[in-house]
Amino acid sequence: ILASKYGLRNVFAVLGTAFSEEQAKHLKQCGISTLIFAFDGDEAGKKALKRAAEISKRYGFVTKYIDMPDGFDLCDMAFRQQNSFIYNMRLRESYYFYKELERVINEYERTLLEIRSRLMLEAKKVRSGITDMDELGIFDEFLFERFEIDMQRVKADEHIESNRKAPL
Repeated sequence: ILASKYGLRNVFAVLGTAFSEEQAKHLKQCGISTLIFAFDGDEAGKKALKRAAEISKRYGFVTKYIDMPDGFDLCDMAFRQQNSFIYNMRLRESYYFYKELERVINEYERTLLEIRSRLMLEAKKVRSGITDMDELGIFDEFLFERFEIDMQRVKADEHIESNRKAPL
């Protein structure tokens, strides 16, 4: 009711966090092609969004969501924003696949950082056995060209860090 009061149309409540197969079937039969979910911005809302998106995708809907701030729900946003409510909801609207892709990208970046850290540790071990300055230059250049690892900067950062830890 409140959503309609502030200008959102074609809105229905899933009754809590329980978007169901039956609701999806009914909406599909009504000719609906896009669903935009606006669950609360808490853990339960995030879990409900994931479940609802899975059901939505099984039925072939274009799936979007309103990214609610932590601890807020649609009513909170409507009361706070009143005249700009619709505009702000559209700004917070996004395709659900972005949320899935963001999770995958974050995991990829974490893995990449772990691998890069291991590579730098191993590279430092190899580098420590090189005494010839020309060979060190070639080694550093190779690492930079291949992996964009600047060993001179790594050594400088280690020096700065060790000085921070040194007692006064």
